[in-house]
Amino acid sequence: MKIVQVSDELRATPAFAHIRREWPEIVLHDAVSNAYWRRLYSERREFQFALVEDAALLAEGNSIPVSGMPAGWREALSNGFDKCAPDRLCALAVLVDPDYQGRGLSRVMLEHMRACVRARMDLIAPVRPSLKGHNPLLLAYPEAA
Repeated sequence: MKIVQVSDELRATPAFAHIRREWPEIVLHDAVSNAYWRRLYSERREFQFALVEDAALLAEGNSIPVSGMPAGWREALSNGFDKCAPDRLCALAVLVDPDYQGRGLSRVMLEHMRACVRARMDLIAPVRPSLKGHNPLLLAYPEAA
């Protein structure tokens, strides 16, 4: 297994489209996501990466440098493009192909994010329950309720 930067060539592969089936439908119709997500691959390319083994795409990780403490991923996206002087890296997503889930690959991806900025800044990760896509009414941050 090795971690590589997400390239235009990788994004054009069937495997890259295939892993996208893990996105919850609601995210595909989100105004903030639609406004910013594609820009990650051109303007914040060094923070988008994939875990590959032979010809298989096992996982994708997305992150963005931000300033301050965004409340969630939507705020992190706008902050990461609209503010300057980032002081931390925000994990936006880790997608693991369902065929490879349960093997600790999410941890590998998060450790890579941390290693990318270890000497310069901290990593934050506004996480969402993994089954939230199946239950949209589930609170992502129950302690905030």
